Amino acid sequence: MNIKLLLFYALFSMAAFVLFVFVLFPGKKVAAYLSRTVAMPDAMIQVRMEDADLYPPLRVFFENTRFSLGPDITITPQTFGISLSLPAFFENDKNIGFQSKIFQGTANGSFRVTSLDPLAVSEAQITMSDIKITQFFYQTDLADITLSSEINGEYKFFGQENEKQQGRGTCVIRNVSAVMENSLFNKMNLPLVDFSQIEAAYTQTGNTITITNCIAKGSIVHIKLTGDIQLGFPLKESRLNLMGLVLPESPYLAVLADNAAIKAAVKNISRDGITFGLSGTLMHPKIGI
Repeated sequence: MNIKLLLFYALFSMAAFVLFVFVLFPGKKVAAYLSRTVAMPDAMIQVRMEDADLYPPLRVFFENTRFSLGPDITITPQTFGISLSLPAFFENDKNIGFQSKIFQGTANGSFRVTSLDPLAVSEAQITMSDIKITQFFYQTDLADITLSSEINGEYKFFGQENEKQQGRGTCVIRNVSAVMENSLFNKMNLPLVDFSQIEAAYTQTGNTITITNCIAKGSIVHIKLTGDIQLGFPLKESRLNLMGLVLPESPYLAVLADNAAIKAAVKNISRDGITFGLSGTLMHPKIGI
């Protein structure tokens, strides 16, 4: 048989199959099935979809998609869709792409599925571009913080070792503005802390995120940070084991180092900066200075 004709029949059969599925199972039923497939009782991330629309050649976009990170955090993207490549129909491991518009930016990537029941993912890659965070309020025992920023980054999950998930990622956060209340920075007469850029690199082993390098560059202070975050459920119960260094600009550091009130509140201050440790949880952090 002519190879072109054979390819045409294969493409026609796959298109007919997808159309047949959507005729028999309307978008809401497809969305409900995928929501049940993705939702696992012990998963940190839960997904809910209300409806699905098919777009040629092999793309499905979902309506009213919600990602829940525990009971306290819900993310609702403007759009969310997935796409299949033709080889996926012939492979045991399905490579599925996804596209999303969220917070005026985009999140794209792919994941390789080895099983649908139960859902098992062997590889994943996520890229975030121009995600804008505006007036995000974060209240802790250490400070009341209102954040605004723009986030870019990528994350790669590359399988398991000794039954633990393995991954690594980078993140670049620009134009960071943090309005502080009841914080150490307020004692330093810095109610507003701004950073032109924060660069971070991290690895993941199981539920442990290790920040290998994080540098925040600001107009008044710079901050360096390393250490571990033990992810918890809900996320606000994640435990912190971080060490850092606050580096005010030279003229400002000289003033702080000679200020009696600041020296009384901050023990580890010198002309090399202020060393600190973060422990406790995301909701109830503890700072050692």
